Amino acid sequence: MYGDHDAEFNWCERDYASTPFVAELWNTLTSLLYCVEAMLMLRFQGAALLRVPYAPAILASVFCTGVGSTLFHATLRYDMQLLDELPMYALSLAAACALRARADLSNQGSAATTAARAAQAAGDAATRRAARRFAWAGVASWAAVAGCVYGAPRGGTAHEAARGFMTCAFCAVVVYVFFAATRAAREAASLLKRVPSAAGGMTAAQVHAVFDAAFLCFLVGCGSWIVDNFYCAALRALAVPALGLALPYPQLHAVGWHGGSCCAVWLVAQLLVAHDWLGRRTRERTVKKKAADIALVWALGVIPFVREVPRVEKEEAKKTE
Repeated sequence: MYGDHDAEFNWCERDYASTPFVAELWNTLTSLLYCVEAMLMLRFQGAALLRVPYAPAILASVFCTGVGSTLFHATLRYDMQLLDELPMYALSLAAACALRARADLSNQGSAATTAARAAQAAGDAATRRAARRFAWAGVASWAAVAGCVYGAPRGGTAHEAARGFMTCAFCAVVVYVFFAATRAAREAASLLKRVPSAAGGMTAAQVHAVFDAAFLCFLVGCGSWIVDNFYCAALRALAVPALGLALPYPQLHAVGWHGGSCCAVWLVAQLLVAHDWLGRRTRERTVKKKAADIALVWALGVIPFVREVPRVEKEEAKKTE
């Protein structure tokens, strides 16, 4: 329907098996999860998320990834594959910028003197300047890659070099994102131990749990991507010989990669919100009675997210029990 399939990848889901209008129905439907995720982030967190440095770029990249991935799996055309890959590269760069710009929480909560607070402020300003330089380098690399892959003919040196650079850069940036997220989780957890939240607020253990869950989801997603790509024949032939029962294809790319990567992005976003809020709380010296706090809450009973809540002192919490 959309012409010959000229994409570099044709996933294990059988083409046009469910409908003549969509090449890979389940991969296409689950691609929309990224669009839904971006809208849910705005719905449940809004201003709290947008205060995080480079959060608008993250949201836009997540949404565009969903659009590009949907078009790619629906058509299996190479131009649509690029619309899937370029937003993913942009998302990795935006997440790296957000983590690069984060405030250093390692000594916050103990700066009792004006000089110590001034030193922290100067350090945070230097970090933000470095993050801006990193961001401009990222924008330049993304623009150069996009210009080459769309401006140079496929198969040509410039086109293939740009694709190779994007692949290597994407992998390197993702590794940095999780390295920086590890440090961000440790900083936030350490600060919560030194300056704990009130009753019902977010705890150090919850911060670690958010990061651990994000990393696990990403590993599940990567594993699903690899298995679906390299073991397609075995996946299509799954069966229980003793019962003479053929098992359905498990949709690893649709469920494992799309679902796992969506969950990882969501949880890293929660970590960014928590880290940013804790930094603001300490800098603005709002840790006092009746001040706001943050908590890990659940939307619809299944979606965890970090939000600001009224601070409840332990004595008041006991009275309400």
